[in-house]
Amino acid sequence: MNLTKSNSQKGFRILQKSSLSPVHKLSPEKSKLSLKTRKNSELLKLMVSPKLITNQTTQEGSFVKRETTLQNSQIMDVVLVIVHVGQQQFRFTFTRNITTSQMRAALLQKLKLKIVAFTTVDHNILIDYYLTLEERPIIWPELQLECQEPVLTAQHVSLKDFQILKCIGAGGFSKVYLVRSKMNGHFYAMKLVDKEFIIKYKKAELLQNERDIMAFIHHPFTIQMLFSFESRNFVVFILEFCSGGELFYQLKTLKRMSEEQAQFYFVEICISMLYLHQMGIMYRDIKPENILLDLDGHIRISDFGLSKLTTPDEFAYSFCGSPEYMAPEMLLKRGHTIQVDHYCLGALLYELVTGLPPFYSKNTQKIYDSILNEQVTFPQFLSQEIKDLMSGLLAKDPHKRLGVRGGVREILQHKWFKKVNLTDILMKRVTPPIRPDIQKLNFETKNLQQGDLEVREKLIGKAGFKKDFKIFDEFYFDYRENVRIADQQRLLKEHIKNVDSIQQQKPRSLDKIISEDSRQSKLQKRLEQQTSLRTSPQKGSALMSNNFMQTGGLKTESSDLTSSKRRVT
Repeated sequence: MNLTKSNSQKGFRILQKSSLSPVHKLSPEKSKLSLKTRKNSELLKLMVSPKLITNQTTQEGSFVKRETTLQNSQIMDVVLVIVHVGQQQFRFTFTRNITTSQMRAALLQKLKLKIVAFTTVDHNILIDYYLTLEERPIIWPELQLECQEPVLTAQHVSLKDFQILKCIGAGGFSKVYLVRSKMNGHFYAMKLVDKEFIIKYKKAELLQNERDIMAFIHHPFTIQMLFSFESRNFVVFILEFCSGGELFYQLKTLKRMSEEQAQFYFVEICISMLYLHQMGIMYRDIKPENILLDLDGHIRISDFGLSKLTTPDEFAYSFCGSPEYMAPEMLLKRGHTIQVDHYCLGALLYELVTGLPPFYSKNTQKIYDSILNEQVTFPQFLSQEIKDLMSGLLAKDPHKRLGVRGGVREILQHKWFKKVNLTDILMKRVTPPIRPDIQKLNFETKNLQQGDLEVREKLIGKAGFKKDFKIFDEFYFDYRENVRIADQQRLLKEHIKNVDSIQQQKPRSLDKIISEDSRQSKLQKRLEQQTSLRTSPQKGSALMSNNFMQTGGLKTESSDLTSSKRRVT
C-alpha cells in the first residue's frame, strides 16, 4: 500500500470522524497533544532511528494544537501514538514502516501493563479491528489509544465474554453481530439463533449438524468457528469475522465481473467444495450471500445449516436451498447427490459474469418451471470456453453433468482453467482482483435494525424465557480445546496434495479420494454419529408444557428454503 501524503490525510480524517460509531468529545486533557518543535537536523535523526523512537509522559501545560502535531508527524514521516492510561498520556513516535504487530509489541514492552488490546479513544470500529490484525502497515499518521485490560472469565465461554458492537447480518430467525472479545480483544462475528424458533419449528437437529460440521472442518477457504454454546434465549456461534462482507455485496457494486475476476473467485470456491466433498460433506447452499471475503479479498464459505454428510453416490431427499440455485433433481424430489453442488457452481459462475442467476425471475414458480424445462442462454460477450463450462455444470440430467465422473477435480480440469495455477491460488500466492475497502464496513446495513431491540432485550434477560435450559447435550465448543487439530492438519495436507495433482493429469475418482484413508473414514463416522438430535422429544414437550416458550412474533417459514437478496436492475 502506498503511504502517500493524501492517503495519510484521508486516514486521519477517518480517525477523527467516523459515520460508523459516535464521535465522543474528548476532555481538554485528551484533546490537546504535546510535541515540541524540532530542528531539521533532529528530524533527520528521528527518521533513521529505530522504530520505537521516543516515549514520554505528557505534562499538563505543554500542549500545542492538533494541526501542528499532524503537520510535524507528516514532515517527519512518522506515526505518532498517544496512549491514555488513567490521567496520564504516553507519547510514542514510530517510523512510518511500523506494522501493527511491531507497534503492539513495542507499546506492551514500554508500558509494562496487563493489556489485551488497544482501542481508539473515539471508538472507531474499523481502526480498532485493523489494529488487532497481524503485520499490517500503519496507515494513519496519528493514533490516540486507550488500553483494554484483561477480564476474568468463567471456565466456559458465554455471552458475558463479548462486547456487542453492531448488527451486520440478519436472517429469518437469526441475527449476526460484530463483537469484540473481552478475553483477548479480537473481533468476531456472533450468530444468534432464537431458541423460540428452534423449538417451535423443530430445527434442533439442523443446528447440531451445523455445529458438528464447523467443528470438524479446517480449511483456508471455509469460515472458522471459535466457540459455540447456548444462552437462555439463543444458540450462539462465535465465528471468524470477515470484514470484506459478502461476495454478493461486492458483486452488487460491480454489477458483474469480468471472466478473469470471476475465474479467481470461482477457483477458490471450487477448491473449498473439493475439500468439503473430500470430507464427505454435501454443501447444498452455494450462492454469493454465503461466500464471505476477508480483508485481503480471499473467500470463506459460510453457513453450513443445509450441509449433509454423504458419500458420492448416496441420495438425500430433503427439499432445500435457494430457488434461483435449485438443481432440477432437487425440484423433482426424486433424491439428489453431491451433483447438486456442481449444478450450483454453474449457477454461481453464471451470476458472477452476468449479474443474475440463470432463469432469474421475481416469480419463484416461474424460476422452477424454467429450471426444469428451458435451456440456459448466454450473453454474446462471454468466451466459448466459459459457455462450455457452464453448459456442462448446468446440465439438467445429473448423470450427464460435468463432475459426474471425477467430482470437482474433473471440473477444474476444464480448458477454461488451463492458465490457472491452482496451487498458487490455494496457497494465497495470487492477489485477489477485489480488495475490500478497509475504511468502511462492507455490509448491507438497510433494515438490519428491525427486530434489534427485541434481540438485545433477550440478550440481557428482559424478554424471552424466564429461566435457563439446554436444548442440546453436546453443543459447547471451544477451539482451544479442539482434540482434532492433528487430524484436521493431516487431512488439509492431503487436500493440498490433491489440488496439486489436478493439473498433472492424474485424475482420481471421488470414491477413492474419500475412502483412501481409513482414519479419515473413522472421523466421518464419528461426526455422523454426533449429528443426531441430543434432546429427547420428552424434554421438548416438558418445555412447552411448562410455558417456557412465548409464541408471539415468529413468522411461519421453512428454514430449508433460504432467502435471496436479488433484485432486477
